[in-house]
Amino acid sequence: MLILTLEASTSSAKALLYDSVKGIVDAKMVSYDRSISDVATQDCEGVYRSVLEVGSSVAAGQDVEAIALCGTWHSIVVCDVSMKPITPTYSWAYTESVKETMQIRQDRKQMLELYHRTGCMVHNTYGFYTLLHLKGMGLRLSDKLFASQAGYIYYAMTGERIETHSIMSGSGLLNLHTQDYDPEALSMLGLDPKQFGRLTDYRETHPLCKEAALSLGVKSGIPVIPPYPDGALNQLGAGALKEGIMTLSVGTSAAMRLSVPAPTLPEEPATWCYVGVDSYVAGAAIAGACSCVDWFHRNLFNGYMSLKALDDSAEGCTSTPIFLPFIFGERCPGWQDTRLGGFFDIGPKQSFDAMYRAVLEGICFNLLQCYTILVSLTGEPEVIKLSGGIINSPFWTQMLSDILRKELQVLSFDHASSLGAAALALSVCGELSSLSDFEIGSDRLVEPHSDTQDEYTKKYERYLSWYEKTR
Repeated sequence: MLILTLEASTSSAKALLYDSVKGIVDAKMVSYDRSISDVATQDCEGVYRSVLEVGSSVAAGQDVEAIALCGTWHSIVVCDVSMKPITPTYSWAYTESVKETMQIRQDRKQMLELYHRTGCMVHNTYGFYTLLHLKGMGLRLSDKLFASQAGYIYYAMTGERIETHSIMSGSGLLNLHTQDYDPEALSMLGLDPKQFGRLTDYRETHPLCKEAALSLGVKSGIPVIPPYPDGALNQLGAGALKEGIMTLSVGTSAAMRLSVPAPTLPEEPATWCYVGVDSYVAGAAIAGACSCVDWFHRNLFNGYMSLKALDDSAEGCTSTPIFLPFIFGERCPGWQDTRLGGFFDIGPKQSFDAMYRAVLEGICFNLLQCYTILVSLTGEPEVIKLSGGIINSPFWTQMLSDILRKELQVLSFDHASSLGAAALALSVCGELSSLSDFEIGSDRLVEPHSDTQDEYTKKYERYLSWYEKTR
């Protein structure tokens, strides 16, 4: 059986062709043009066209029997009554709702109630607060329809206006406990549940329309599985639906996740919890990961040295400054939308390669903060599976293992979320008896070095000191 998975991420469109017997047949990723995405906002229909184009490049003329969709956990687009987008798609990186989130946080009772009902902190990451901002700016919402980016793609491909519980649990609009739209959140917006896609799961499929089939070069009428978010599908694709297995993705942003049987949140907001595939996902995320590396490479080095060369030059550095990786604001654990990042403890003898190493260390220290809080709720994981852009740097991967003091299983394929989507399709079509049986292998194990522990412990203490001073 041949499955096509299509993924609309924050910065690129991806397609994967998966055979139930042979495994991966083909895969392709195309970065969005700047006219389509600036990370914070996206051209909704432009993203859809990009997904169709990359899908066609791997599937045209193939005997595809089902299509599965993957999107991001945090996106919202405003449409008219005919489902034509009238705003861009707003992603997790859209920060203009800071005024609204700060106002709500002044009412501690309301903030905690929203957090514990939805699993989402009062923060600009979530579409709910973007809609509050748009409403405050004068956009009339009462006569509009709303969708996630992935939900819009599903509508364009099938004509069905639906959303999965999992996708919408990352919007701040879903009650985590009832798995329905949260009445209090909708009341704050003055909206009705019918203005959003009907909630469902992967078991409800709809046929591919003729227009989308023609664009993809596949036959019409084949089932299209409703979209799930990349984080939930990463759990599935990495074989982490079972408890005790953590996935750690370090790409543009970074996230760590554990499957849990029930909503799991700390009393004080620090981590998040969303609906997963067939359970829940407890996790933590940071905004500054490879995005900070790219920022440093582009703005301080003007791109004239390769990242590999920077790794080589930084490996021997021991005396490094402290870097707080909040160039794009803070998500976990402090959730400070307007927080700024930067370098501290810079001395006259420290070089650019020392500053580069500090960037990598600062990202790892932020992840260690999140890890410590998360495992205090869930228990220590038995296995940590690593994926994302970080695995292209053996130096940085080893550093992360050393700082976490944990063995890391590096995934052999960097698109676990696309494989997770394929697994959903195989399950729906009767080719997979149990989703928990689906798993991809690890490429290699990375063991922490014991001789770095004292050094990193002292640096982490300095990091925490500057973290507290700059709250």
